Amino acid sequence: MFKINSAADRIWYMNFIGKRIQLKNNNSALGSILHLILVGIIVGSAFYLLYPYWPKIYYYINRPDPNILAYPISYIPAETMVQGVSLVHKEWPKENRLVIPKIGVDTQIWDANSLDILDVKEGVWREPNSATPIVPGNMVVAGHRFQYLPPNTNTFYNLEEMKEGDKVYVFWDKRLYIYNIYQTEIVNPDQIDIRNPNANYLREITLYTCTPLYTSQRRFVVKANLETYSDVPTDIGQL
Repeated sequence: MFKINSAADRIWYMNFIGKRIQLKNNNSALGSILHLILVGIIVGSAFYLLYPYWPKIYYYINRPDPNILAYPISYIPAETMVQGVSLVHKEWPKENRLVIPKIGVDTQIWDANSLDILDVKEGVWREPNSATPIVPGNMVVAGHRFQYLPPNTNTFYNLEEMKEGDKVYVFWDKRLYIYNIYQTEIVNPDQIDIRNPNANYLREITLYTCTPLYTSQRRFVVKANLETYSDVPTDIGQL
Protein backbone atom coordinates (compact mmCIF):
# COMPACT_ATOMS: atom_id res chain seq x y z
CA MET A 1 0.00 0.00 0.00
CA PHE A 2 1.32 3.42 -0.93
CA LYS A 3 2.30 5.50 2.12
CA ILE A 4 2.93 9.20 2.31
CA ASN A 5 6.01 9.62 4.48
CA SER A 6 7.12 13.16 3.77
CA ALA A 7 5.99 16.61 2.77
CA ALA A 8 7.40 16.02 -0.71
CA ASP A 9 5.32 12.88 -1.04
CA ARG A 10 2.22 14.79 0.01
CA ILE A 11 2.91 17.50 -2.58
CA TRP A 12 3.48 14.91 -5.29
CA TYR A 13 0.29 13.07 -4.31
CA MET A 14 -1.79 16.26 -4.32
CA ASN A 15 -0.44 17.15 -7.77
CA PHE A 16 -1.21 13.66 -9.00
CA ILE A 17 -4.78 13.83 -7.72
CA GLY A 18 -5.22 17.30 -9.21
CA LYS A 19 -4.06 16.14 -12.62
CA ARG A 20 -6.45 13.17 -12.46
CA ILE A 21 -9.35 15.47 -11.62
CA GLN A 22 -8.36 17.89 -14.38
CA LEU A 23 -8.08 15.05 -16.88
CA LYS A 24 -11.51 13.77 -15.82
CA ASN A 25 -13.01 17.25 -16.19
CA ASN A 26 -11.38 17.65 -19.61
CA ASN A 27 -12.77 14.31 -20.71
CA SER A 28 -16.19 15.30 -19.41
CA ALA A 29 -16.08 18.62 -21.29
CA LEU A 30 -14.92 16.86 -24.46
CA GLY A 31 -17.74 14.36 -24.05
CA SER A 32 -20.26 17.20 -23.70
CA ILE A 33 -18.91 18.91 -26.82
CA LEU A 34 -19.06 15.68 -28.81
CA HIS A 35 -22.60 15.11 -27.53
CA LEU A 36 -23.66 18.58 -28.66
CA ILE A 37 -22.04 18.04 -32.05
CA LEU A 38 -23.86 14.73 -32.44
CA VAL A 39 -27.19 16.32 -31.47
CA GLY A 40 -26.51 19.13 -33.95
CA ILE A 41 -25.79 16.65 -36.73
CA ILE A 42 -28.98 14.70 -35.98
CA VAL A 43 -31.13 17.85 -35.82
CA GLY A 44 -29.51 19.31 -38.95
CA SER A 45 -29.97 16.06 -40.87
CA ALA A 46 -33.61 15.82 -39.78
CA PHE A 47 -34.23 19.42 -40.86
CA TYR A 48 -32.51 18.82 -44.21
CA LEU A 49 -34.59 15.69 -44.85
CA LEU A 50 -37.92 17.05 -43.59
CA TYR A 51 -37.80 20.64 -44.86
CA PRO A 52 -38.90 19.81 -48.43
CA TYR A 53 -41.86 17.90 -46.98
CA TRP A 54 -42.75 20.39 -44.27
CA PRO A 55 -45.55 21.97 -46.36
CA LYS A 56 -47.14 18.52 -46.58
CA ILE A 57 -46.82 18.00 -42.82
CA TYR A 58 -48.19 21.50 -42.21
CA TYR A 59 -51.11 20.76 -44.54
CA TYR A 60 -52.11 17.69 -42.53
CA ILE A 61 -51.87 19.66 -39.27
CA ASN A 62 -53.73 22.74 -40.54
CA ARG A 63 -56.03 21.66 -43.33
CA PRO A 64 -57.76 24.60 -45.07
CA ASP A 65 -61.54 24.57 -44.97
CA PRO A 66 -62.60 23.30 -48.42
CA ASN A 67 -66.04 24.85 -47.99
CA ILE A 68 -64.93 28.46 -47.77
CA LEU A 69 -63.99 30.37 -50.89
CA ALA A 70 -62.23 33.43 -49.54
CA TYR A 71 -59.34 35.59 -50.58
CA PRO A 72 -56.76 36.20 -47.86
CA ILE A 73 -57.09 40.02 -48.05
CA SER A 74 -59.61 42.79 -48.74
CA TYR A 75 -62.78 41.06 -47.62
CA ILE A 76 -66.13 42.55 -48.48
CA PRO A 77 -68.67 41.80 -45.71
CA ALA A 78 -71.11 39.89 -47.90
CA GLU A 79 -71.72 36.14 -47.87
CA THR A 80 -73.95 33.81 -49.80
CA MET A 81 -74.24 30.07 -50.40
CA VAL A 82 -73.31 28.45 -53.69
CA GLN A 83 -73.63 24.68 -53.93
CA GLY A 84 -73.31 24.46 -50.14
CA VAL A 85 -70.10 26.53 -50.19
CA SER A 86 -69.72 29.76 -48.26
CA LEU A 87 -68.44 32.56 -50.48
CA VAL A 88 -66.71 35.42 -48.73
CA HIS A 89 -66.14 37.88 -51.52
CA LYS A 90 -63.61 40.57 -52.02
CA GLU A 91 -63.59 42.70 -55.14
CA TRP A 92 -63.81 40.40 -58.12
CA PRO A 93 -60.39 39.96 -59.74
CA LYS A 94 -59.70 41.69 -63.01
CA GLU A 95 -57.46 38.85 -64.15
CA ASN A 96 -58.49 35.23 -64.71
CA ARG A 97 -57.80 33.16 -61.58
CA LEU A 98 -57.86 29.57 -60.35
CA VAL A 99 -58.90 29.06 -56.73
CA ILE A 100 -58.86 25.75 -54.87
CA PRO A 101 -59.64 26.35 -51.17
CA LYS A 102 -58.89 22.76 -50.10
CA ILE A 103 -55.19 23.08 -50.98
CA GLY A 104 -54.72 26.83 -50.59
CA VAL A 105 -54.41 27.66 -54.29
CA ASP A 106 -55.33 31.20 -55.38
CA THR A 107 -53.40 32.04 -58.51
CA GLN A 108 -53.53 33.82 -61.85
CA ILE A 109 -54.19 31.86 -65.02
CA TRP A 110 -51.74 32.81 -67.76
CA ASP A 111 -52.34 32.38 -71.48
CA ALA A 112 -49.06 31.80 -73.33
CA ASN A 113 -47.53 29.60 -75.99
CA SER A 114 -45.72 27.36 -73.50
CA LEU A 115 -45.24 26.48 -69.85
CA ASP A 116 -42.11 28.66 -69.92
CA ILE A 117 -44.33 31.58 -68.95
CA LEU A 118 -44.17 30.23 -65.39
CA ASP A 119 -40.41 30.80 -65.35
CA VAL A 120 -41.07 34.54 -65.25
CA LYS A 121 -44.63 34.73 -63.90
CA GLU A 122 -46.16 33.21 -60.78
CA GLY A 123 -49.35 31.35 -61.54
CA VAL A 124 -50.65 28.50 -63.68
CA TRP A 125 -50.67 28.06 -67.45
CA ARG A 126 -53.66 27.38 -69.69
CA GLU A 127 -52.67 25.38 -72.73
CA PRO A 128 -53.46 27.59 -75.75
CA ASN A 129 -55.35 24.97 -77.74
CA SER A 130 -57.64 24.04 -74.87
CA ALA A 131 -61.07 25.43 -74.07
CA THR A 132 -62.04 28.21 -71.69
CA PRO A 133 -64.98 28.27 -69.26
CA ILE A 134 -67.10 30.07 -71.83
CA VAL A 135 -66.19 27.71 -74.68
CA PRO A 136 -67.41 24.09 -74.66
CA GLY A 137 -64.63 21.54 -74.28
CA ASN A 138 -61.75 20.75 -71.97
CA MET A 139 -59.79 23.59 -70.38
CA VAL A 140 -56.28 22.23 -69.63
CA VAL A 141 -54.22 23.95 -66.92
CA ALA A 142 -50.70 23.08 -65.76
CA GLY A 143 -48.89 24.29 -62.66
CA HIS A 144 -45.54 23.78 -60.99
CA ARG A 145 -45.43 21.70 -57.84
CA PHE A 146 -42.14 22.54 -56.16
CA GLN A 147 -40.98 25.75 -57.81
CA TYR A 148 -42.90 27.45 -55.00
CA LEU A 149 -43.89 25.92 -51.69
CA PRO A 150 -46.93 26.63 -49.49
CA PRO A 151 -47.98 29.01 -48.05
CA ASN A 152 -47.30 30.45 -51.51
CA THR A 153 -50.71 30.20 -53.20
CA ASN A 154 -49.32 29.73 -56.75
CA THR A 155 -48.26 26.11 -56.32
CA PHE A 156 -49.83 22.72 -57.08
CA TYR A 157 -47.73 21.22 -54.26
CA ASN A 158 -50.79 19.61 -52.63
CA LEU A 159 -52.77 18.82 -55.79
CA GLU A 160 -52.64 15.10 -54.92
CA GLU A 161 -54.89 15.85 -51.94
CA MET A 162 -57.81 16.54 -54.28
CA LYS A 163 -60.50 13.87 -54.32
CA GLU A 164 -63.66 13.12 -56.23
CA GLY A 165 -66.38 15.57 -55.17
CA ASP A 166 -64.01 18.41 -54.26
CA LYS A 167 -64.54 21.85 -55.79
CA VAL A 168 -62.42 23.89 -58.18
CA TYR A 169 -63.21 27.55 -58.86
CA VAL A 170 -62.28 29.65 -61.86
CA PHE A 171 -62.75 33.41 -62.08
CA TRP A 172 -62.97 34.11 -65.78
CA ASP A 173 -64.14 37.24 -67.56
CA LYS A 174 -66.02 38.58 -64.53
CA ARG A 175 -67.76 35.28 -63.79
CA LEU A 176 -67.16 32.61 -61.20
CA TYR A 177 -67.26 29.05 -62.59
CA ILE A 178 -67.65 26.17 -60.16
CA TYR A 179 -66.33 22.73 -61.07
CA ASN A 180 -66.82 19.37 -59.38
CA ILE A 181 -63.98 16.83 -59.49
CA TYR A 182 -65.07 13.53 -61.01
CA GLN A 183 -61.70 11.81 -61.51
CA THR A 184 -58.02 11.85 -60.52
CA GLU A 185 -55.29 9.75 -62.09
CA ILE A 186 -51.54 9.36 -62.54
CA VAL A 187 -50.25 9.23 -66.11
CA ASN A 188 -47.00 9.28 -68.05
CA PRO A 189 -45.76 12.68 -69.31
CA ASP A 190 -46.49 11.74 -72.93
CA GLN A 191 -50.09 10.65 -72.27
CA ILE A 192 -51.80 13.36 -74.29
CA ASP A 193 -55.28 11.88 -74.11
CA ILE A 194 -55.86 13.71 -70.81
CA ARG A 195 -56.52 16.71 -73.06
CA ASN A 196 -59.41 15.03 -74.85
CA PRO A 197 -62.89 16.29 -73.91
CA ASN A 198 -65.14 13.92 -72.01
CA ALA A 199 -68.27 13.26 -74.05
CA ASN A 200 -70.34 13.22 -70.86
CA TYR A 201 -69.63 16.85 -70.05
CA LEU A 202 -70.13 20.00 -72.10
CA ARG A 203 -67.49 21.95 -70.20
CA GLU A 204 -64.70 20.65 -67.99
CA ILE A 205 -61.27 21.49 -66.64
CA THR A 206 -58.13 19.36 -66.38
CA LEU A 207 -55.36 20.26 -63.95
CA TYR A 208 -52.01 18.51 -63.90
CA THR A 209 -48.60 18.68 -62.24
CA CYS A 210 -45.50 16.55 -61.66
CA THR A 211 -45.44 13.48 -59.43
CA PRO A 212 -44.00 11.91 -57.30
CA LEU A 213 -43.04 14.92 -55.21
CA TYR A 214 -39.75 16.52 -56.32
CA THR A 215 -39.60 14.48 -59.51
CA SER A 216 -41.02 14.88 -63.01
CA GLN A 217 -41.37 11.16 -63.74
CA ARG A 218 -45.15 11.20 -64.11
CA ARG A 219 -48.15 13.54 -63.96
CA PHE A 220 -50.95 13.78 -61.42
CA VAL A 221 -54.16 14.73 -63.18
CA VAL A 222 -57.39 16.19 -61.80
CA LYS A 223 -60.49 16.30 -64.00
CA ALA A 224 -63.62 18.27 -63.07
CA ASN A 225 -66.87 19.11 -64.82
CA LEU A 226 -68.57 22.49 -64.75
CA GLU A 227 -71.51 22.52 -62.34
CA THR A 228 -72.64 26.11 -62.27
CA TYR A 229 -71.54 29.70 -62.58
CA SER A 230 -72.16 33.03 -60.88
CA ASP A 231 -72.12 36.57 -62.29
CA VAL A 232 -72.57 38.10 -58.85
CA PRO A 233 -72.72 36.48 -55.40
CA THR A 234 -76.52 36.20 -55.45
CA ASP A 235 -77.01 35.32 -59.13
CA ILE A 236 -76.43 31.62 -59.68
CA GLY A 237 -77.12 30.21 -63.12
CA GLN A 238 -77.09 26.71 -64.60
CA LEU A 239 -75.32 25.96 -67.86
